Amino acid sequence: MSEKIRIIEAVRHRMRRQHLTYRELAQRMGVSEVSVKRYLSQGHFNLDTLDRICGALGASLEELFEEQASRSEGEEESFTPEQEQALAKDELLFAAYYLVGDGWEFAALLERLKIKEAPLTRLLIKLERLGLVEYRSNEDIRIKVSTQTPWKSGGPLWQRYKQQALQEFFNCLFLTQREHLRVTPAAVFEETAIVIRRMLERVQKDIRKLVDLDHGRNVRDLPRERYWFITAIRPIQFSAIHRGALPEQTSGHPRG
Repeated sequence: MSEKIRIIEAVRHRMRRQHLTYRELAQRMGVSEVSVKRYLSQGHFNLDTLDRICGALGASLEELFEEQASRSEGEEESFTPEQEQALAKDELLFAAYYLVGDGWEFAALLERLKIKEAPLTRLLIKLERLGLVEYRSNEDIRIKVSTQTPWKSGGPLWQRYKQQALQEFFNCLFLTQREHLRVTPAAVFEETAIVIRRMLERVQKDIRKLVDLDHGRNVRDLPRERYWFITAIRPIQFSAIHRGALPEQTSGHPRG
């Protein structure tokens, strides 16, 4: 990772922790919002500008790096049990939360969710009480907990949407340049499988870093599209190979 990307990542991490918008950072720096977006999307800044950014964030560059490293090495960000339960229980609440995270404004939410103002207002108030968004007015709705937050394995969101998500994910031919799927069945030693799993975990962390870099960009200036990122490894339980036998019933060795 280049130093410029590391700096941008650290700055954006600090902004998320402070719930700081581009506009607010620009006001602290005494520059335009457009300039701040350019700094943090294209990396067009010099040392003097970097010093002003750090000053506006109230931290040295070294402190920003240390804070980012602490976040990377610590526990992965997660929803609270109450937040997961609420999102899993109410599909409209779930949709509203993710649309707000994608930058949708009040009028657009009304049209997309096909509801009236009063029900939408109640959804936003509920999201605010859960600590997921900050709802100041219909013109000022901000995400507080990143919509990039992973679903807890086995948790309410995972149980509610896992089957639907996997079904929709695999209901695809994976033929376009934006899609990728490779199936690689292989016989390996257990220690090799463990190494491969760790490699996949590192890949997911690298993906998360790139996703975090994109998080917070203004979608009107730089449109984004949601993608599934799935990494997986598991022992084969495949009837085409085992002929209906359970893995425990097979010896694991071919017979000559």
